[in-house]
Amino acid sequence: MRYHLRKLSLEELILTNQSILLHSSVGTLKPEKKYEFAIDFTNDPYYGKVDSFNQDYVIRSQAKKSTNSFYSYVSLSIINKNERFTLAVLPVERNKTK
Repeated sequence: MRYHLRKLSLEELILTNQSILLHSSVGTLKPEKKYEFAIDFTNDPYYGKVDSFNQDYVIRSQAKKSTNSFYSYVSLSIINKNERFTLAVLPVERNKTK
């Protein structure tokens, strides 16, 4: 799978991700029902080299797990009867505010 994912640019990967997640959720949401949403920010430790390919997506933050470099992403989920259903996952770009 990684081999095929490497063929995509980050922009193509984001658009494909959105398409898959939104397509799977369209039939399950009912307009007349109220939903609770959750927004999560997650930092995954990054130990590699920062280069021109990833420089916009490697975030510097307080040291954790022996590094202060992270890939950060935000996810949007619906909480329904104590279950989470993810609607979107997007990378956080460096120098962008929450």
